[in-house]
Amino acid sequence: MCYGATFISLFISLFCPPKAVLPLYLAAVLINLAAQVVSARHLNKILAARGQPFSASPALVECFGQFTITVLAESVLSTVSGFSLVTARGLPVWCVYCLRISIAFLLWSIYFDMTNEQELKKGYRFYQFFVFAHLVLPGALAVFGACLKDLVAHFERSVNRYSLSTR
Repeated sequence: MCYGATFISLFISLFCPPKAVLPLYLAAVLINLAAQVVSARHLNKILAARGQPFSASPALVECFGQFTITVLAESVLSTVSGFSLVTARGLPVWCVYCLRISIAFLLWSIYFDMTNEQELKKGYRFYQFFVFAHLVLPGALAVFGACLKDLVAHFERSVNRYSLSTR
C-alpha cells in the first residue's frame, strides 16, 4: 500500500505546477520510508508464528556498500568538475579542493573499515536501524558534492571581483 501511494504521488506530480511538485516528492520519500516502519509489526508476528528470528542477508551490507561507492564517485566527480570550472585557481580554491577530496576518501575509509564483512544482529529493529542510518551517509555525500560547485563558483566570483577592483 505504501509503495502504491508513493507511485500515485509521483504520478500526480507529473500534472502539477512546479510549486506543488516538491511537497509531493517529499511525501513520496516519507511514504517510502514509512513502509518499513508500518510493516514491522506484521512481519514480526509472521516470523514469531514460524519461530524464526529475522536476519538480514550478508548481501545487504554489500548492497549498501556498493551504493555508497556510487554516491562517493558522484561526489568526487562533482568536486573535479566544479574545480575545472574555475579559471583563477588560487590558494583558497586549491584548499577547498584538497579538503573536499580528503573528506570524501576519509569517509570512504571509515565507512568500509566499520562495515567491511560485518554481520547484522538478528532482529528487524537492528535491520531498520542499519537501513535508516545508512540513508544519511549517501545523502550527506551527495549534498556535499552538489554544493561544492556553488562553493567554488563563489570563490570564482570573489577572485574576479578582486581582480577587477585592483585594475
